[in-house]
Amino acid sequence: MAQILLPLKRDSLRVDVISTGAQLLKSSMDSARRDFESWHHLTCRNYSLTECKKPTVGDFDGRVSMWDFGATSISEIETNVPSGHILVTRSSLDVQKDPRDDFMLYLGTRGELGMLQADRAIRIGVGDIALYDQSKPFKLDFIGESRGTVITIPRPLIISRLPSAQRATATRISGASRLGVFVGSLISQFVDLKDSVDRTSANRLALPLLDLLGASIEVYLDASFASDRKDIRLGQVKAYIRANLHDSTLTTETIAKAQGVAPRTLNRLFAIDGTTPGRWLWRQRLAASYKALADGSVKNVTSAAFDFGFSDLSHFTRSFKKEFGVTPRSLLG
Repeated sequence: MAQILLPLKRDSLRVDVISTGAQLLKSSMDSARRDFESWHHLTCRNYSLTECKKPTVGDFDGRVSMWDFGATSISEIETNVPSGHILVTRSSLDVQKDPRDDFMLYLGTRGELGMLQADRAIRIGVGDIALYDQSKPFKLDFIGESRGTVITIPRPLIISRLPSAQRATATRISGASRLGVFVGSLISQFVDLKDSVDRTSANRLALPLLDLLGASIEVYLDASFASDRKDIRLGQVKAYIRANLHDSTLTTETIAKAQGVAPRTLNRLFAIDGTTPGRWLWRQRLAASYKALADGSVKNVTSAAFDFGFSDLSHFTRSFKKEFGVTPRSLLG
């Protein structure tokens, strides 16, 4: 049977050995005395060595329950913090003292949890999922009344399935997304199985669970990375357009050619912002003309039009009035 180390305050705890063939060990804090010191001590023993300040306002209530499940462990962590927050910090010094290097997958089941790791800060709500790494510093902010399910995954088992696991830490998978619903449902079903399978079955089920979790997170990361790359590319195209507003020959086709992409690709990029290349270019020309007139960079309406790519003065004046509600001439001093 796997061993779970317990806090020194044994009078504040109870240990229930579940009498199924799985011989899963459950440790939880007694409902009559779920004080802060016992809760924090138990999290340090069963998760990671951390630092945490005792709440100064109101009574604290917390609980941790943990079950071995094959090569992993499944646990539930719960807090009720009347003062609003409990900040749990794992520093570089804590990492040096405590060499555990598992990954933790957190599923929010009530309230909210703040998470900070690798300069990424997120807030996890009900149904949201996030991964964090024991071997690196992190901060967890337990907010008010919160509860979550945690799967502890040995490092080799997650890295072999998700080589980019470190890039995935403190990245929120929304519980409202299809992928989030799928992963959350998968975790919840495994929690429901914890008391009804034997050790052999638990071992057989744990590895496919990790396969599915790793693949799901990888799909999410790939989609996010692709989205980030599109944002970067869109920014590059916009910078090119702004630098060439004086060129009256700019069109979707000429911009696409200059940027080395197909016009169809250019249209898809601007669709991210709910617009088209032509419409965005037109508004940038008008905005630049407005700024030049307002700050006195140009001395007349003709310059404001032609300097920013308009070739028809009448069309420029009508478009300007429609966009800003004033005539170009009204901005001249």
